[in-house]
Amino acid sequence: MEFVPTQDLVVARYATEVTRIEDFADQDVRGWLTINRSARDGRRTPWALRILPDYIDEINSNFPRALIAIENSRNVGCLNGIAMLETRDKITTVGGIDRPRKLYRAIHSGQPGDGITSRLGCGSDAVFFHHHLRRHLRWQSREPSPFLSATDDLKKAVRIAAIYVAKGFSDVRIIKFSAQGPGWEHNVNRMWNPRELARTLSPSDDKDYLDNEVLIEHSIPKDSIVETYRWHEHKAQLDPGGGIEADARAVQSTRDKIKMDRQEKARKLREDDSNKVAEGTGTRVKAEAQDELGPRHDAEESDKKRKANDDNDEGEKPSPVATRRKRYKIGQKMTANSGL
Repeated sequence: MEFVPTQDLVVARYATEVTRIEDFADQDVRGWLTINRSARDGRRTPWALRILPDYIDEINSNFPRALIAIENSRNVGCLNGIAMLETRDKITTVGGIDRPRKLYRAIHSGQPGDGITSRLGCGSDAVFFHHHLRRHLRWQSREPSPFLSATDDLKKAVRIAAIYVAKGFSDVRIIKFSAQGPGWEHNVNRMWNPRELARTLSPSDDKDYLDNEVLIEHSIPKDSIVETYRWHEHKAQLDPGGGIEADARAVQSTRDKIKMDRQEKARKLREDDSNKVAEGTGTRVKAEAQDELGPRHDAEESDKKRKANDDNDEGEKPSPVATRRKRYKIGQKMTANSGL
């Protein structure tokens, strides 16, 4: 059996939430991930890194040639972002005696690359690794991921396949593949333990569903696939009695109902807002029609208006006018150097 040694990688670590930049202006933050709207095409990471001037040398030293400037980007002020907190966190791949021999992955026809190539189409990098990891672990995230999830537990793969069936995907399959041997490029198809990554980088991401799971970067070599179970052909073998699929359909039905209720609530809110706008327009038109009858001067009312703008009898000040939030210019947009 091939022995695959572990590899260490030093990566950046980020905060776990999007925050207002002004709230962290005086704290020890290296840079900020901000939305890169030009990359929201589903094929690239839709975030750019803006490095604070005091940390440019540190980041270039820790991640040489890892970043390139985004052409034609302007250094405009930003309101919100994800803070870069550290640049020297060490993580380790799965290797040695801990590396599994066989793995399973549930796939369906809606996945790119026949379900064995990552949605990002490449692996991750040291600068964006933690961000990629956090987005991958959120099932609701639509950002392209450099990772593929797999498991050494066939039962878990069956449960995931049943979820795909319940969601209505076609050609649902479970592939069984060897975790070593022909086709594997271990510097490209790196394997990670997501639970260990979460505990190192963001402990709040350590969830029960990470049991028996591994992540593979870039792709699963096609030559490593040793068996394929197609749901419609092998259902009796994978799910005797159909209980797993039935449970998945029940859960999906509940989720669909919740989604429909939310959509209906949102529709009613939009309808109410439209009615309010229409009512406001009608009131304004009526007022303009009255103004056309000629100006009316009422000294008493004018005096009341002036007094309302003054301090009241108890010395209270009028309500302050809301101020616009401050935008911070925090550097040029940088992205991963795909040429490395």
